[in-house]
Amino acid sequence: MADYLSILWPTEQSKSDWEERVGTEFSGTIKRDLNAERIVNAVFARTKKDRDKLEMLFYYPLRDADPVSFRLEIMQDIRDIPALYDVLMEFSKALPDIRDVYAKSKTGRNADQDAARLLECACDYIQAVNSFVEKTRPMDLKSRGMQRLREHFSKIYDSKEYKTLSEEATTLDRDVKDASSFFFALNNSPNSIGIIRGTLNLDETIAGKIVKDAAILFRNEQKTNCSIYNNIPTTPLEQELIGAFRKQKPEVFERLMKFNEKYATYPFTEDGIIEYEFEFYLAYIAFVRTLEERGFQFCVPRIAEKEQRVFGVYDLGLAHEVFESGGDASRVIANDFQFLPDERVLIITGPNQGGKTTFARSVGLFQVLAQTGCLVAAREATFMIVDRIFTQFPEREIVGQNKGRLGEEVTRIAEMLKNVTSKSFIIFNESFASARRADGAELGRHLIKRLLDIGCNVLFVTHLYELSQELDNDPDYKGVVSFMAEAQEAEDGSGRRTYKIIRKTSTGVAFAMDICRRTGVTFEQLEQLLKERKLIGEEATK
Repeated sequence: MADYLSILWPTEQSKSDWEERVGTEFSGTIKRDLNAERIVNAVFARTKKDRDKLEMLFYYPLRDADPVSFRLEIMQDIRDIPALYDVLMEFSKALPDIRDVYAKSKTGRNADQDAARLLECACDYIQAVNSFVEKTRPMDLKSRGMQRLREHFSKIYDSKEYKTLSEEATTLDRDVKDASSFFFALNNSPNSIGIIRGTLNLDETIAGKIVKDAAILFRNEQKTNCSIYNNIPTTPLEQELIGAFRKQKPEVFERLMKFNEKYATYPFTEDGIIEYEFEFYLAYIAFVRTLEERGFQFCVPRIAEKEQRVFGVYDLGLAHEVFESGGDASRVIANDFQFLPDERVLIITGPNQGGKTTFARSVGLFQVLAQTGCLVAAREATFMIVDRIFTQFPEREIVGQNKGRLGEEVTRIAEMLKNVTSKSFIIFNESFASARRADGAELGRHLIKRLLDIGCNVLFVTHLYELSQELDNDPDYKGVVSFMAEAQEAEDGSGRRTYKIIRKTSTGVAFAMDICRRTGVTFEQLEQLLKERKLIGEEATK
């Protein structure tokens, strides 16, 4: 029997290491800047139990290759073997029922009732184990997690103790059900409980009439039976019913009590994995399948040590928004990106509303999902595992709304740099946008130089095109590579956004006036507004 049973963690140590991090790091930027919260809410929309534990798996991505590989292997198995999803779903649904019935068998309110519930628990457990083992044995499982789970329950299934349990429970359950085919009758006499043998016309009994009337009342004429709520202490009527039953089949009750004594400590609930571990995979795979039906592509990413190549990546948050509105994959633009071994900082420039921020989010969310051990929104992907994912998105996108924005931004970056290592990944989105252009460019150069010295990977989205033009081929900034949001210039001087991010040094053309035209704002009005807010000086237009 396996020493450690989990389908989320390969070892107890890997789980312990992750748990020590939860709550000790700020994960708000992943939730807010990368729209991870939208994805988590969509994936677990119908999940009620252990929702907080499932959310933390995404907000605190793994840092080590082994647990990431462990989960990705399981995702691959479920993806490659469709029947495995159904088996896991069936098994995960059985677990809470087994635990619930087992707990009820320990109430101590009525010995006979407790024994009957333990038998019910045993039968549910046997059915779940048999079904899992018999259905997974023919499957070509490749993942360590699924192999370990199957091995665990196969050992139980093949053990002498389990075979004895199965035989005894199956036989006893059949006899109990056969014995309970008697009808109980209420009599107007001192001995009010009696047994009726043979056939009985239910419609002629008081209970039958009540059931029939209730069916009509609730507009459910197919209902032909009812049951007493069994989560309360036995009533005097139930006690008398049980007493009458004992007189009819004393040998069945005797066997039932012996079964209870023999298997009272059997680990019916200890062999099952906690339900939320199954929910992690089942809910995410179900989420992926719904999007795949609309043409969105997902893949199992591969882990590499020194390079990152992702093809056809797209913003999963945007994709889900499109999905909810009835759209399909044709409405979402996918892009490629890569960090080759000698590349460290990718500068992304291009026109306003050209897709730069969407691209940044798609890359960041890709990294989060990959290191959580999930299928990613891309056609094909190879990625490096990082120790931390940092984001620096503006608190507000509207210029001038926050007078202390630059100071707050610099403070946040300074705090970030205290924790950044050569294995970190940082996404900057329009940093220093509130500073004068010359100052913003100077701050950007100093920051990029500092990050190159650290050796971390950086995605630097900026409107400061001069950073791309000046640093792309500067030997002092080796490791800087330029990308640009593509726009095709029209005859009227406007730029048609393609939302494709291409490897290219910035041309310096922003097509900012397109936004002014759409909103009816003239260049003169915009210039005056910026002067009033002291964001540009008088010399800017001279």
